[in-house]
Amino acid sequence: MTMSDLTQRARDVAGRLHKRPNTELAAMRQREKAAAIISELVERIEGLEGTIEGLYYEIQYPRD
Repeated sequence: MTMSDLTQRARDVAGRLHKRPNTELAAMRQREKAAAIISELVERIEGLEGTIEGLYYEIQYPRD
């Protein structure tokens, strides 16, 4: 699943949460789904930060 797919899923879930499901169980399931999607997005963003920092370092200090 790509970052844009995860981002779209997060937006979809946020929209459903905003509409407030009719039952507490449905609301709980939506919150759990949202938490899982957000957690995965954060993990991927953190991984990208490391990659970007590594690339920046290599640009500044190229290996011979």
